[in-house]
Amino acid sequence: MNSLYANTRQPEAEAEVAQHSQDEDERNTNQQVVEQLVEQVVEQPPPEFVEQHDSMPIFPNLDILDDEELVDEDLNTEKATERTIMRRYLEAIQKRLIHELSDKFPITGETWLLDILKSNDWWIPQHKYSFICKKLAIQFEKEEKEVAYFRKVYVWLPDVRWGPTCMPACGNCGSNKSVGNNGFRNNHFGRRVVALDHDYYCVSRRYRCKNCEQKARDAKIAIEESAAANNIAIQFSDEAIDKSQYTFMAWNRNTLELYPHGIGQELPAFLTHRSGVDRLLLDMMRPLFDKGLRPGALADTILELHAKRYHQECLKHEWGLAKTGNVHQKPMLSEFGDKTKYNGLVPTGRYLMHVYKTFHSTIKDFLDNEVKKRGAKFISVDASYKEPKHLCQYHGQNLFKGLITITNEIGEIRMQFHVVTDDHEQFRPSLLAFLNTVKSYGQHDLELVFTDNVHADRHFYLDTFPSLLEAQGRLDIMVTDGTMPNENDINKENTCTVDDTQIRVLSSKGAINEFITALEENIQGKPPEDRVIGLDAEWNVLTASHGMGMRTGKLALLILAYKDSGGRHMAALLRLHKLSSLPDRLLHFLVGGTKFVGNHVGGDIRRLGRDYKCEDEMKKVLIVNLGRYARERDVVQSGTVRLDVLVQICLKETMKKQAAVRVSSKWEDPSLSQDQKQYAALDGIKSLEVYLYLREKPDLSLRLSEKEAKVGLCVDIAPLRGGPTSMVATRCGSATLTEQSFREWEVPSVPYVKKESGEPVCLADFGAPPFLVILPLTMLKQHIESDDIRTYPNMNDDTGTTRTTTPPAPPPSPRTVQHQVINQDDTSTEEEDSTGPTGMDLLDNDADAEAVHLSNDDVTLLRKVCLLGEEAALGHNLLTCAHLEPAPTPDTINDWFSAVVGDAFHVMDRAKVPMQHEAKKTYFVALRDAILQFDPNQLKEVKSAVKEKDGKTDNEIDADIYFNPAFWKACVRRRILPPSATKGETQW
Repeated sequence: MNSLYANTRQPEAEAEVAQHSQDEDERNTNQQVVEQLVEQVVEQPPPEFVEQHDSMPIFPNLDILDDEELVDEDLNTEKATERTIMRRYLEAIQKRLIHELSDKFPITGETWLLDILKSNDWWIPQHKYSFICKKLAIQFEKEEKEVAYFRKVYVWLPDVRWGPTCMPACGNCGSNKSVGNNGFRNNHFGRRVVALDHDYYCVSRRYRCKNCEQKARDAKIAIEESAAANNIAIQFSDEAIDKSQYTFMAWNRNTLELYPHGIGQELPAFLTHRSGVDRLLLDMMRPLFDKGLRPGALADTILELHAKRYHQECLKHEWGLAKTGNVHQKPMLSEFGDKTKYNGLVPTGRYLMHVYKTFHSTIKDFLDNEVKKRGAKFISVDASYKEPKHLCQYHGQNLFKGLITITNEIGEIRMQFHVVTDDHEQFRPSLLAFLNTVKSYGQHDLELVFTDNVHADRHFYLDTFPSLLEAQGRLDIMVTDGTMPNENDINKENTCTVDDTQIRVLSSKGAINEFITALEENIQGKPPEDRVIGLDAEWNVLTASHGMGMRTGKLALLILAYKDSGGRHMAALLRLHKLSSLPDRLLHFLVGGTKFVGNHVGGDIRRLGRDYKCEDEMKKVLIVNLGRYARERDVVQSGTVRLDVLVQICLKETMKKQAAVRVSSKWEDPSLSQDQKQYAALDGIKSLEVYLYLREKPDLSLRLSEKEAKVGLCVDIAPLRGGPTSMVATRCGSATLTEQSFREWEVPSVPYVKKESGEPVCLADFGAPPFLVILPLTMLKQHIESDDIRTYPNMNDDTGTTRTTTPPAPPPSPRTVQHQVINQDDTSTEEEDSTGPTGMDLLDNDADAEAVHLSNDDVTLLRKVCLLGEEAALGHNLLTCAHLEPAPTPDTINDWFSAVVGDAFHVMDRAKVPMQHEAKKTYFVALRDAILQFDPNQLKEVKSAVKEKDGKTDNEIDADIYFNPAFWKACVRRRILPPSATKGETQW
């Protein structure tokens, strides 16, 4: 005999052979013992025996297509070629139910089948198969009468079980007043249901709604009469009427919801088109899938459990034969997938996912209402960009950019929606719906918002949630020094506006030419450096229903901003969409030598040339890209900065750019709205104002030319071109050019010189100034008397002295000029990094994991760091950096509070530590403990309790806090202290 368990293994599970080898050896040993017992019991020689080879592997065989298109093969009269065991069994049970439920059933007759159902909660148990077969006189072959081949059966007849009040209601009209019995189906005797380790069948009958049937017949008559009135030949048969409109099964989904007192939940299965899943298995799917288990893995688990259960049935069968001595007279059980006998059914992962989605679609409204009941005093907003990238694609293109998830203070998901861009306007509908729910349910007002980009999101959330402004007002009162500006004052006083008298709208060619002529006269009377025009452009963006941009129209609006004769900023809105080409005077003006400034103005000019067929002429336009212009003056660190950011930095004003106005299909409407005029005029005027502000600042990217290099000239030493972009506008010192002659072989090439250790030579390595050194012109620029210029970053060597980092190597054979170093004392503070995505719990858990592996030396180091923190709190400046300003003392730090804040994760995640760094563990634990402080009162109480109960000393408790942080986090509340209180802890 072959091992049955080995034959239930899937082909793809070859890797599991080694894991089961020991179990199979034990089973083979048991099998040999059984054979020896049989030989002892059977004295006479056995008859000729044909060995069975169970070679059929088990595969998941219930898929979506099988469920939607095919009836189970053992029940389908059209597909099945043999009368299977369960088909004959269910057919006989159905006939007996019809007989016992018939009006003609004798009053004195025995309703033994209904009695079995009533005594077993309307189940026909599996072990009753022999009694049922005998009572119903079902003829089976000897080898077919095995309990393993029969399944239990559930009968769903609510009107019989609970009485007429539970007559199934019609799903169309929602009433059971006109519903009656329509009999059992004669071609389908039961619905097969998959459970965790077995399967069973459900049996029910159809019902008919006479009210809906009459409506269907009336509709048929009306159609026939209408066709006859219009001389249209049409004829209906009874089959042409859709009976599904008025006949239904008692387990239809829309019918189950209509049973009184929740009786519909008594049905033990969730049924799909032709099959079903047990509710216990269905209830397991959500927690398992939420924990990361894939549907395919769950299907494999179900396959394993089904195979194991059948294997146990086979073993029981073999042991029974061995006990009775009939091992050679009676065959073994069939294979798992034998269609005529056991006929095992196991779902695929795809079918389980289909069931999961279908079930949740039926309870979606309920889940939505449950989510609305969850209040939110605080919310955390996070964006995921992986989900739409992997799950929301169409023809390889992403339908959405991100999935926005908003949770409340206890981690419950309160809102979730997709966005196609990062624009705030796509958040607004969901947030307004949330506000409406809060008001309708009488929930607590929102008081605090955590976001991953406070700078960009702050004003939007304060404008959207009125309760946040109130919370901000309460926080402002907490500021004792009065230096924090009020949010309302900021919005009112610093918001960009433009007066209607500053706007002109021109549409016709004649009006545009006339305006351009007057503008040219105004411009020509100014000095060349003042012949500047702010330029911007708008065009239609056609979007789909979900908000994604589909295509764009031609350039519809050209904005020109200028100063009139009185010095007032004006904006001319030129509507060009009806024109096939640019007006002559406008084209001449664009290429006439006037400078046009704007953010990304080059793209606007190129689009203008492409849309109006003047691309060659547009290449002659003089343009200034404000982003790059600001970058060259070290105002911003990125040349792709947005205009509203430039306005905030340069003009100290808030510029609200509404996406609903910018990304719209209304720029070609007959007339522009007031919002469109304001939006367009502000873009042009503020572009001009930003340029005029930046023009007064020196260009820090320029380098000294050979003609400018004169003896005695004071210069700044700067990084080489080709180095890091962020360092182009910095300097590492100042010097004076001197005259000195060298023979060619005596000229040192300092940028290429290295120390014996292999490190590049820095200026500080030459000692205290003055000293002579030869540098290329690409490292020199005109000296600028300003303290606002950032210095090139310095580093501390092992001796504690400060050295300047050497810039990247220059091109070969640079021109050089000798100079004398004067000073290297210029310092400034670098701008703080922006925040990233939320994940405090993730980093906190990482720190906990690192703390478990801390050594005693690591703990000692942490304690030393704590002592350094105490010194810093006293005002001592530790680990100073020459290129940074001295750290402020706690008494000089002003604590500002905001209703829109970031979270501790972003603070701790800014400093990236290499995975293999020796201090990584210590750093993460120390940083976590510096920012997240235990409540001192609670910590004292817990320490006292631990001392009393466990008898631990103070040193043992301190070590336990490091090695077992999860316990202390659960017992002691932690909080993030204000900056003035955390400064001493984070100084190191």
